[in-house]
Amino acid sequence: GPGNTKEVTIYYVAQGTAAVSFTASSPGGNFDGVIWSNGVVAASRPGFTLSTTALLVLYDGQASFTVTPDTVPTADAHLTLSSTQPAKASPVQTEIVFRAGTV
Repeated sequence: GPGNTKEVTIYYVAQGTAAVSFTASSPGGNFDGVIWSNGVVAASRPGFTLSTTALLVLYDGQASFTVTPDTVPTADAHLTLSSTQPAKASPVQTEIVFRAGTV
């Protein structure tokens, strides 16, 4: 039931990716010896907050969204934008720069 839902917190140590595995111990119970390798993959790196992840671009129109760094850049960060289907929709800006020291 809901009383058995537990929150697990992963904290930042260094930039990179780590997999978290689980091993259960429940002597005589149904979970005894259960192993779940790489059950959660955690990426510890700076990222971006997007105002939306889905846009509707009307025929012959345009739509916009915002991108914000989720942490203060320590040096100017150049973000390159591209489309997997440029014949369908493509960004007007192909590069944006986030200045060091500001969010």
